Amino acid sequence: MENFDELVDRALEEGKLIKLTNNGAGWDVSLDEDIEEMSEEELKEYLTSLEQRLEELSDEEPEDDDSDEYETWADAHEDLEDCIDEVKELLEEKGDRKSGSA
Repeated sequence: MENFDELVDRALEEGKLIKLTNNGAGWDVSLDEDIEEMSEEELKEYLTSLEQRLEELSDEEPEDDDSDEYETWADAHEDLEDCIDEVKELLEEKGDRKSGSA
């Protein structure tokens, strides 16, 4: 993993957020989209890509729902659903602001 200073620099250069996730065995660090800064069109495109990723992930559901693999899959699936909900809420807010100012 790159060092934290390099990750911060990349996040600033790419306009992304640093996401820390506890995976049960430690912390995962990754870059994530800053949806607050996206335009309505960018949000719609991002939502489409998230929904496609969710569909692909759903197709990969492990058969044994008592396994560690299933738990990891379920956490990723839930995180993706939460992200989709956040984008939809932000799109609704932007739509409300647009119709309220017209």
